Amino acid sequence: MISILVTSRIEGNVNHRLKTLLDSLKVSINHPDQIEVLVKYDNDDYACQKEALEIVNAKYPFRILCEDGPRGRGYIDIHLGYNQLLHSIHPDTNVVVAMADDFTCNGGWDDQVHNAIKDAGEYFIVHSRPHPRKVWQSGTPGVVISGADHFNMDNDMFESEDLHIMDESPMWSLALLRAAGSFPFPVSFTDAWTVCLEYVLWHDHQIDITKFLPGLIINRYTNEIDQQGGARWAGDRKTNFDYIQSSAFRRIVMNQAEEIACRLSAQVK
Repeated sequence: MISILVTSRIEGNVNHRLKTLLDSLKVSINHPDQIEVLVKYDNDDYACQKEALEIVNAKYPFRILCEDGPRGRGYIDIHLGYNQLLHSIHPDTNVVVAMADDFTCNGGWDDQVHNAIKDAGEYFIVHSRPHPRKVWQSGTPGVVISGADHFNMDNDMFESEDLHIMDESPMWSLALLRAAGSFPFPVSFTDAWTVCLEYVLWHDHQIDITKFLPGLIINRYTNEIDQQGGARWAGDRKTNFDYIQSSAFRRIVMNQAEEIACRLSAQVK
């Protein structure tokens, strides 16, 4: 089963398109009985009560659970919502993905995920893009040259502000997230956290548990707030990237990677 985590806000959020995401999921999945969507709203977002009721009444073919919780610092704390929702996922879940409420999904992506992990074991990460890098040999960001591996840890992934193109919707096994702790996501940029974790697993433990899908599974709606010069660019965005380059963040990821490596070692024995 695949659990989709969404942290959503209506009031003051020009990017809010949760119903569009849900409608996209309705037509893009082949096995709705194996999908659930968990939504965390801010408890000071009074417009969400009406929307949550409308979503329930719409009777989507997959399970939907809506919760609320503290807003925190807003955009920069959306990972706290993901951590909260992890405690409510279905007991049969083995794949988790965090999606923004301004995503839409491409058709048949759930089958692609199932095919990618069928021999992956209990611990895995799934990407729909090659690993980001500072310089692409192909000359085109996101496009590898013929015969090159999508897996590439040559760049320091903790310098993620300089890496392109980042996969916006990585997926994780539930076992991996549990090994990473009760609140596994330490930063709202879960895509950057993921490649940092892969970087430490590879360089410190020689572990590669990454699987790649044949293509993109999501599209994202953006506007001026997400672009260079927007309010987030030199504010929350910079704060996150500064934190990702800090020794405190690196220690967290190193500890998480150490625990995952220990559990994988125990399986081998």
